[in-house]
Amino acid sequence: MDTHLLAVGKLRPSFRAACDEYLHRLRRYGPLVEREVREAQRAGSPALRRREESARLLDAVPERAVVVALDRGGSAWSSEELARRL
Repeated sequence: MDTHLLAVGKLRPSFRAACDEYLHRLRRYGPLVEREVREAQRAGSPALRRREESARLLDAVPERAVVVALDRGGSAWSSEELARRL
């Protein structure tokens, strides 16, 4: 099973090393593709920007993929719960 990690915008340079380490650990479990989609322009409401970025993310999702969305406001899953859902 290939894992695709999709994100909106470029990762800040200060986070790159930590992200690379995490990706390295995840790759032990199988192929991992990292892809960034373009951020929406700053003009417009936050809701409009979210809709545009959401559409870009959905367009980048491979066909027949299982989607797990991570969000600051979401609820946390244990490793076991995440494994069950996958």
